[in-house]
Amino acid sequence: MKRQLLIKNGTVINPLTNELTKQDILIEDGILIDISQKNNSIVKEINAEEYFVSPGWIDFHCHVFYKGSGLAINPDILLSTGVTSAVDAGTSGCANFRIFKSSIVDLSILDIKTYLNVYGSGQIDDNIREIFNKQFYKIEEIKRLFKEFFDNLLGLKIRLSNGIADDLSSLQDVVDIARSINTQVCVHTTDPPCDMAEIADTLRPNDIFCHCYHGRGNTILTANGKIKSAILDARKRGVVFDSSNGMGNFSIKVCQAALEQNFYPDIISSDLTMDKINFSPYAKSLPFVMSKYLSLGMPLSNIIRAVTATPARLMKMDGKIGELKSGMQADITIFKIKNYTHTHLDFVQESYKAEKLIVPVMTIKKGAIDFCCADFALF
Repeated sequence: MKRQLLIKNGTVINPLTNELTKQDILIEDGILIDISQKNNSIVKEINAEEYFVSPGWIDFHCHVFYKGSGLAINPDILLSTGVTSAVDAGTSGCANFRIFKSSIVDLSILDIKTYLNVYGSGQIDDNIREIFNKQFYKIEEIKRLFKEFFDNLLGLKIRLSNGIADDLSSLQDVVDIARSINTQVCVHTTDPPCDMAEIADTLRPNDIFCHCYHGRGNTILTANGKIKSAILDARKRGVVFDSSNGMGNFSIKVCQAALEQNFYPDIISSDLTMDKINFSPYAKSLPFVMSKYLSLGMPLSNIIRAVTATPARLMKMDGKIGELKSGMQADITIFKIKNYTHTHLDFVQESYKAEKLIVPVMTIKKGAIDFCCADFALF
């Protein structure tokens, strides 16, 4: 028997056109359909008046190898934060990816894609660092995994940071491997062993430049606070800049300077791990991080694009998620913007007072209501 769910009277955000319009959204059996197909005998209604309606949010950088890594969270917790899809940013490597795929990815309510850590054991715990040295890479096994799991693996992950990978050549080696198997690279850039301009120059279109607003060591800014020309050139070339906030990967001074020059993140993500989720003033959830950018002056439509359409394209799921268009999967987040003064901290404990808080009130995944805030009425 067919089921219909009608979301009416909401302000719908189109992340591709930046349009905010009052319109109704109709779902049937987990798929978005044209409003003209409404059947009054089987439809259930949700009144979203005074709320925003968005494609389901995507947390493009988090760690969800739950119980397989001391860092990782249970991905299905994210539904209560408005998140309907996620990308694991290198928690697993070729030695443990298969168990991550079968025990987490395949069983989660969320759609989950993966960046494979180029180090075989992945990111096991805070006190166990990966060894980014090509003599330890199992390149043939990496190639087998990318051939077998081409629909899940998005690329290779490396942490280019002092004490972890100490030379630009470490990144160059990973880019070479990625090029040989026709895939992308996701690079952690906090406290880099080289100039950020060199990292940007090494990356290719659709490679991911993580933690773009970090403040440890060399940053994306020149000495006089301007965005480095190599960073701007990389963006023009198609390199993707991800905020991936985390705890130690964000500087309010760097971020403010960048946003003042209209250098907005292509992607807003949380870098959530077990020590941050639902608790800290750094990155307690994706909407908490989104709220920071809203208070800093980033337009709402740009923020929504950075958690919907752009990550959907990079997940190779555009046409399926990331928009609210007939025929697409019914992943939807309904939210409000609350006037609420709250504090964000950066990596040196510098505080920033935000005045606007983005609050999800309902999460719909494949047409099913998987989260509903207690004070959100359905009728």
